[in-house]
Amino acid sequence: MKKILFSLVILAFAGNISAQTDANVKKPSIALKVSAFDFTTARAIQVNTLGAVLNNKSWEKLSNSTKSIGVQYFKGVTPKIDFMVNLDFASLSYPFYVSSLIRNTRGTASGATTEDFYVAADAGLNFKMLSDDHKVVPYLSASIGVGKFRSSYMAYAPVGAGIQIKANHGSFINILSTFRAEMSSLTKTHFNHGVSYSMPLKLKEKKPVVLPPPPPPADTDNDGVIDANDKCPTVAGLAKYAGCPIPDTDKDGVNDEQDKCPT
Repeated sequence: MKKILFSLVILAFAGNISAQTDANVKKPSIALKVSAFDFTTARAIQVNTLGAVLNNKSWEKLSNSTKSIGVQYFKGVTPKIDFMVNLDFASLSYPFYVSSLIRNTRGTASGATTEDFYVAADAGLNFKMLSDDHKVVPYLSASIGVGKFRSSYMAYAPVGAGIQIKANHGSFINILSTFRAEMSSLTKTHFNHGVSYSMPLKLKEKKPVVLPPPPPPADTDNDGVIDANDKCPTVAGLAKYAGCPIPDTDKDGVNDEQDKCPT
């Protein structure tokens, strides 16, 4: 069991340090989940075959399965691989196998138990067929986890397939069905079928709108004096004369600055 817990820690650590920086790599997200545990169908497949279960329609109806709620954490590692942590909560009677390990302390000689609180946590990777910029993305999932019922711990390995549907603002709908294989003596093989809705922990930052610089003030005569301050906007002049040419008051062809008799 310690090896299982250690593996979960390593997976969580690896998922957080190896993510690439890419527009199509999923941002850290949290999801709310509802799901159903199905022990009956898994047991029927073990005793018989998958084909026999399908032919005889001996799978457990959804209405008879054990419902659960949970949360999930997603973070992209590459555009087509996501790290996922899954946490389930349910109230159920865990159907232990007939075992001396559970006979006296956890159930009856038949393995039956009374209903109690059950929690399960697993971490692993989702291998997507397409990147997140597609509307619908099929994927395969593989994880490792541990469940707790009363004082018992049960290690399991979920493998399965799912569909990711793109929603708005970085959110996704995930439909995932996993077969939780036995990884310890007390574990009872079962299915988990769930639907979740994820939301990014940090909304996409809006880029500030950069306004273009205002056009330069008009200077029709290009004399360096803008039209707003130019008393002669269509004739080049000097700033000292408010944009007008050097005056020639007596109109003798000699400007006033050089005319000893300007009048």
